[in-house]
This record gives sequence, structure tokens and C-alpha cells, in this order.
Amino acid sequence: MDDAPIQRVPRDDLDQQRQAIGPNKPPGKASLPASHKTFMKTTPPLTGVLPVLQYPVRTDGGLNVSALRREIDFVFAFGCAGVTLAMVSEITRLTLVDRLALLEEVVSHVAGRGPVVCSVVAESSAQVMELAKGALDRGASALLAALPLTYRVEPAQQESFFRAILEAVPLPLILQDSSGYLGFPLSMDVQLRLFSDFPGRVLFKPESVPVGPVISRMMQETAGEAVIFDGTGGKFLRENFQRGVKGVLPGADTPWAVQCLWRALNEGDMKAAVEIQKALLPIFIGMSSLDSYLAAEKFFLRIQGIFENEALLPPASYSIDEIARRNLLDALHDLARLCNHSTTHWKHT
Repeated sequence: MDDAPIQRVPRDDLDQQRQAIGPNKPPGKASLPASHKTFMKTTPPLTGVLPVLQYPVRTDGGLNVSALRREIDFVFAFGCAGVTLAMVSEITRLTLVDRLALLEEVVSHVAGRGPVVCSVVAESSAQVMELAKGALDRGASALLAALPLTYRVEPAQQESFFRAILEAVPLPLILQDSSGYLGFPLSMDVQLRLFSDFPGRVLFKPESVPVGPVISRMMQETAGEAVIFDGTGGKFLRENFQRGVKGVLPGADTPWAVQCLWRALNEGDMKAAVEIQKALLPIFIGMSSLDSYLAAEKFFLRIQGIFENEALLPPASYSIDEIARRNLLDALHDLARLCNHSTTHWKHT
């Protein structure tokens, strides 16, 4: 049976906010219009576990809305702080219209249970701005932005790229240093200038390897004020927590485990944190590409009864063979036992 159509979320009247935005300003302290400042006061804090939602696919290739709603409920059932739409899903394979429709459905079903972070990654400034303004209209709590993936952007252009987003849309902006995809890091100097010029609005998700020293430098350069998210999916969360991260954006397939790890870290239970971290590592083995992450996460979501299938949007370059499936399932059961998480409803294959 087809899913119900996506219900539109009533939009606030934001025209006055947009009209108040002038042309891009030169580098320096940004002065937000009063309407922007009022909007910012209503934005929920961004900390804790905010899993990246996977895109459930119907047999005809469309969005499985009922599975998406189950995924959102699954995440919040374990106390996660919010949800994220980000690159390690399939949003870049959707049209801009479909990406905004997806966001609208997510915001509607989250229904205020926590913040909704929306990635605006795209290949041109025009596309990014369309997504950013559309995200604002549809009720996103914050934006997640990375540089375009298909060409190199030098530091001067990096700064103007992110500055334009910050000046156009009054939302917090998480700067994603997607070095693993780009092959070059996001300039630290650019990130620190934006942090200084847009107080309270610039957050960080460093991913350059090794990420630990990058986190430590950010904390040092900002006198400990930076809000930094773990950019490893939780793989090195224990170490990065010790360096000062305030949250993590893991996959939505094991929210019960990452939330358990996050709670142990915040309670100072390092023995439990070490054990959970060790149990998470086998799940990451073999995940060396975007499609391998997608395939594994959708496999786990199907096993747990959240998704009806493991279909990826084409073109997809990876599938999990039987040996990998058995090993992943064993690792998932080991992790569940450690977290005292029930598996009675799980599928066996």
C-alpha cells in the first residue's frame, strides 16, 4: 500500500527576514538584523547525539514515509537529542525539491521532540542557497555545510562560500570539514574567523585525519567555547569527548548504543565507555566508502524491523555479501548484549 502523501508544515512568515538581508558584507563582525536575532533565540541548543537519518526506499524508488517515521521514532525512543539529514545518507542523489520535501516530512514528524539539522551540501552556491533558505522556511533548527565535492575550493573562496550562507540565513551553521571526500582540509583560519565574526552561530564537525589534534586546537583557539561534533560516526568518540566535543552525528542504525556510550562518558563511567567503544569498532570494519556505510546501516535497520528493505538509490556500487552479513550481525548482537538492549524482535537474516 502506498504511503500517505507528505504533509506540509505550516511556514512562518519569514519574508521580512529575507528582505532585511542586504548584499554580502566584507569580512568583519557580522551585524544581524533584529528579526534574525529574534529567530536565533528560539533555536534549541545543539549538543548530544543527533543521528543521521537514512533514506528508506519504496519498491518504486520513492520515499517510504512510514519507514522514515519509524526511523525517527526509533531514534527518539532511546533519548537521542535530535536528528540530522546529512551526506552519509542518500540526499545528494535526490533533487533539490525532493530534499526539501524530505526535510519537511522530518520536521513534521519530529514535532518538536528535538532539533533537526539539515545538510545543504551541493555543487554550486546557487543550489546551496536554495537549500539553506528552503531549510529555514521548513523549520530546520540548524544547517550543516560542506564545500562542493567535485572541485577544489581555495581558502579565500571557502570563506566567502560559508559567509554567504551565514549572512543569508539566521540559523546556526555546522562547518563540516569533509576531508575524506575532498582530499584537502577546510582551512582552520577560515573556520576560526567565521567563529569570531558570527558569535554563537558557527559550530564545527572536523573530519581531517588525525582528527584529535584538530579538535584540541579548536578548543584552544576558542578558549573552550567551540561547539564541536565528533565527525567519526562515534568510532573515536571516547577520545574526542576527552578533547571537548559536545555531541556526535552517528548513523541512525544503532542509536541505543551510541546514546549508551554518550551517557557513560557524561557520567564519567570510563570503564563502560571503553567496553562500548571496543564493541562498536567491528561494525566499522570494511566501511571504506559511502555506499558501504549506507548498505551496512540499511542492513541493520532492516534487521531491527525499522526498514522493510535495504534498497539503495541508484547508482549504488556496493552490496554486502553473506560472510560480511554474518560478521556484521554477530557484531551487532555483541554490542546489544553489552548495552543490555533487547534483540527479541530482530530478524535473523
